[in-house]
Amino acid sequence: MIRLNRLLQRPLQRPLLRSLLRSLLMVVALAAGACAVTDPDTTGRTAGEQIDDTVTLSRVKTALLASEATDGANIEVDVYLGRVTLTGVVDCRAGIEAATRVAEAVRGVEAVENNLRLSPPEAGPP
Repeated sequence: MIRLNRLLQRPLQRPLLRSLLRSLLMVVALAAGACAVTDPDTTGRTAGEQIDDTVTLSRVKTALLASEATDGANIEVDVYLGRVTLTGVVDCRAGIEAATRVAEAVRGVEAVENNLRLSPPEAGPP
């Protein structure tokens, strides 16, 4: 504590120390918040596993949106411990198969459960 007091007495060091302390407090606050939100008792996952699943979800959703073979906007993605679940409605069977292939190709995906359904055919004019 004595060294910190000496540094604070130097006018040029104060802004640097304040910046460092703010950064440190921000890191501590984020870590505490992450631990509070990701209580393993309520989700069955550690904070690290939840972060991994969030990253994987983002990668899968981005890949589905970028793929011309899938309608990523109509596909819901859920990830739990690397296992991806796809739900929603697509126009054709090829879209269902393409969504599975796209999701399986994403880094971090352990398995894909595809619960996509075909949209009902539109009724033509009478």
